[in-house]
Amino acid sequence: MKFFIHVCTSLLLPIVLLAQGSVYLVLGSDTAIWDGLSVNKPHPILALELYTDPSLNTYKVMDPAFRDQFKDSYGRTMKMTWWMMAGNMYRFSTNTNVPLPNVMTMYLMKKYHGNNIKRFGDELSLHYHTFAWTDYNNDGQYFWNQAKNFNECKEDFNVTMAQYLLEENIFPASFRTGWHYMDNDWQNYIDNIIPYSMHNDYPAVRATTVEPIDNVFDWSKASKEFVPFHPSLTNYQLPGDGKSWNTRSKYMANFKQADMDSLFSKAKNGVDQLACLWAHLPEKDFPQNMKRIDSLAHISAAKYPAVKFLYCSAVEAMQRWRKGNDTIAPVITMDEVVLGDNVTFTIHTNEEIFQSEPFVAMKTVNEDYSIIHCTKSGQDQWTTASSILRSDIAKIGVAVTDTLGNVATLFKNFIPDDVYLDNLDSSYNELRGSWTTNSIRAWGTDSRQCTVTANDTASVQWNYTSHDSGMVNLFVQFPAIQNQVTALHFRILSNGVIIDSVDMSGPLKSNEWRYITTAHVQQESTYAVQMLAYGADQAGKIISADVIKLSRLVKERKIYTSQTDVYTDPVSEDDSTVVMLTVENRGIHDLTISSIYALNGEVGITTPAPLVIQGMKKYSIPLTLYFNTIGDRIDTIVFVSNDPQNPKYNVAMHFSILPYFRIVDNDDSVGYSEFGPLAKSVAQVWGASSRYALSGKGASARFTTTVKRNGLYQISEIVPTTVNAVTNALYIVRHGADTLGRVTIDQNKGSGNWVSIGQYNLTTAAPVEVKVIDNGPSSNLVLRADAVRVQLLTPSLVQSSLQHGINTFALEQNYPNPFNPSTTIRYTLPNEMFVSISVYDMLGRNIRSIVNEEQRSGSHTVQFDGTGLSSGMYIYRIRAGTFSQSKVMMLLK
Repeated sequence: MKFFIHVCTSLLLPIVLLAQGSVYLVLGSDTAIWDGLSVNKPHPILALELYTDPSLNTYKVMDPAFRDQFKDSYGRTMKMTWWMMAGNMYRFSTNTNVPLPNVMTMYLMKKYHGNNIKRFGDELSLHYHTFAWTDYNNDGQYFWNQAKNFNECKEDFNVTMAQYLLEENIFPASFRTGWHYMDNDWQNYIDNIIPYSMHNDYPAVRATTVEPIDNVFDWSKASKEFVPFHPSLTNYQLPGDGKSWNTRSKYMANFKQADMDSLFSKAKNGVDQLACLWAHLPEKDFPQNMKRIDSLAHISAAKYPAVKFLYCSAVEAMQRWRKGNDTIAPVITMDEVVLGDNVTFTIHTNEEIFQSEPFVAMKTVNEDYSIIHCTKSGQDQWTTASSILRSDIAKIGVAVTDTLGNVATLFKNFIPDDVYLDNLDSSYNELRGSWTTNSIRAWGTDSRQCTVTANDTASVQWNYTSHDSGMVNLFVQFPAIQNQVTALHFRILSNGVIIDSVDMSGPLKSNEWRYITTAHVQQESTYAVQMLAYGADQAGKIISADVIKLSRLVKERKIYTSQTDVYTDPVSEDDSTVVMLTVENRGIHDLTISSIYALNGEVGITTPAPLVIQGMKKYSIPLTLYFNTIGDRIDTIVFVSNDPQNPKYNVAMHFSILPYFRIVDNDDSVGYSEFGPLAKSVAQVWGASSRYALSGKGASARFTTTVKRNGLYQISEIVPTTVNAVTNALYIVRHGADTLGRVTIDQNKGSGNWVSIGQYNLTTAAPVEVKVIDNGPSSNLVLRADAVRVQLLTPSLVQSSLQHGINTFALEQNYPNPFNPSTTIRYTLPNEMFVSISVYDMLGRNIRSIVNEEQRSGSHTVQFDGTGLSSGMYIYRIRAGTFSQSKVMMLLK
């Protein structure tokens, strides 16, 4: 049996043979979504506006009026290569406004800008960062750190490659790695898959172990020439015997006229030059950098009139540089061999391919993605290495390139792909009511809404034609609008006849797929899904219409949790916490969970079994975690059920027990209070929300707790990642009747992470209070409040200075150390006196005076900001009366 083949080719101009060489310019973007991305959130929600908002960069650079300004020596419009980011943070994001979160950047680029990508001849490919959710320093705080080696991310990389192929029909013939990171394991792996890489970042090198870890790379030994080379399989930086290619890249803003002139000069001497010049599409100056590079190229072209430069996609540039004139992709065929209930696949190509074996990806009916390996079974022929249960397969995809990088793909659908019908699609119709457009949406770029009137009906309809027969699940999603109706009626019509009807009531939770029903559809029949709101008992409320989903992945019973690895927030020793784990039945029949147990016994489960979860319903199970020793723990919750695919379903619980601490969140009704016009913000980093108020409105917030141990404590604050917070928030620390510290903090610096307010001796005798105050009006800035943490550093059997007084000097080690860019210095004075604290470099030069005033007795803190200083060791020194002491600190950028 032969299947349909889709071929992608590059259209090349005839190769012009000149005495001089040519300059091939590959302009591109490592293209991510930054809005909503956070290294301390295991499951972020990302904003899509970069691709959907006409005022932002993607629309600007895809505008033909903008792009056609830039021409190469042959009058061709500037081409771009879009290396679209996927994997790890994207894969585990919780977006429901795209079909598959992991491939959202590619999906959005194709959906909203696909026509112009074809017009310009742009290339779409893969950009991948080796993020791993880890706690390398074992401090209980997990981050999306840069992995220590590629093998930690290999499984995620494979899933990402499979999803790009199966869901977006993209197979990367060119590639750029995140941070320019590469190691030999990764180089050896992609050497068998991807022909061209463009991430040689000579001479850059950087190393750090400070979490969150990123931007670790080493290209100090690589070639400085803009000439492609085969990387060595034993040292990725050096030329060697790998069959793939790598070439030098440079950040657009760092590429100067002298660099461009050097390319043209070397081409004039007969050496073809190929330069990858990249930036990030979300950067505000991205369009300006495109324009600047074009200007540099034309200036150099005027200096070297015999040298021609070409704007090329990455693959086209490599093909031209290699003097290849083959632009025809391979032809793939695939035969299915049935072995009872199982199948294997034999794959043929009509020519030699670059890959060591065809890249074969599979999606299962359970929506799992994997790579299927092949063995050689003849000339240009391979067979899948193992047989597969045919009923498990939803889709198979195959991709290859020839030795020049021309891409061919082939697909076989065993189950049709999901279908999404938006209110902007031609399939959508409004039947009754006065509908208007709302920019608040759950899908696409807008939604429609209608105010329901008494004794009337508002209704809409989505139309759908089925091209084969089978069962289909229907879902709907609602935007987060106010005053939404609480009762809806759905009708399913086949060729105008009602075949099913469903009532939906209760609060309509926004931004999640709500199951409607399961219907049986017939081949080439027309269906309609109608949604109606009646005015009785809900006059004046609003019905919203946005998107429905039709999925042919209908299962009898399927146990599902949104995460199979659950990472809880750190918990204090000698404490316990309750985590709610939501278990779903994604099948249409009842799921019976016969038993639930924890393998290691560190998780308490009180939910009785057997537990029955109805078809397409959810159930929240409370899990109690018990802790009495410091360190990381893992326990596995086992669900035994009548799910035919997963009769034993495991969920790994990861939790960290830290030295004793207390956290007060803004949602804590006992420990949190506020004064002035603070409002709820959906921006959050701790808990479900945060609070904010415009500067100058007299707002303040207070966090109060008690401790159950005497000792030295680190007090820290956290606010959501922000750029518009006040720069001089005043934090006042009180213990009982005593004020222990007054610290001014720029809430933008370190936002999204815990920021030190200082170290203080605390006892059980009195409450601890941290008050944050807007310390003066700042135009268009906001005071933020989210959470405060009080963490034990050194327990003490002696009562603190709160009770006994302070009778000695002390200068403590700064915290954090190393730091970037700011750190807190704590010191103690026995009497009121004049104090000076200065910072020196290692040559003894005075860098900055940070304290120079009369101060009262007691504990004090001061912040030192190292912005503008280079990484390295510094000395801070206190002089107070006859007391003088110095300590060393490290700034690590």
